[in-house]
Amino acid sequence: MKRDAVFPPRQILYDKIVERIHPGDVILLAHIYLDRTSVNAPRDNLRAWYSDVETLGEGLSAKGIYRVVVGPLPIFHFDKVAKSMQSKKPWSI
Repeated sequence: MKRDAVFPPRQILYDKIVERIHPGDVILLAHIYLDRTSVNAPRDNLRAWYSDVETLGEGLSAKGIYRVVVGPLPIFHFDKVAKSMQSKKPWSI
C-alpha cells in the first residue's frame, strides 16, 4: 500500500512484512479512530483509512492472508498516567 504522503518508517515496516508473509498468516491492523481531544470525535482521516484497509484486504485475501482489524480502544484523559493508579477504591464486578 503506497500513498502520496507516506511515513517512511511505516513503509519500511510494511515492505519487510510483505517480504516475509505467507498464505495462512494473519495481520493485525490497528488505528486510533478518535482524536485525542476532550470530545473524542472521529479522526479526519478515518474514511481514507477504511478505504486503504479495504484495498489492502483485497490484496491480502488474493494471497490467502487473513486480517484482523482492531476496534477502537478506550481513551482515558489523565494529566499523568500514574493518576489512574491512585484510587484506593476496591474494584467490584
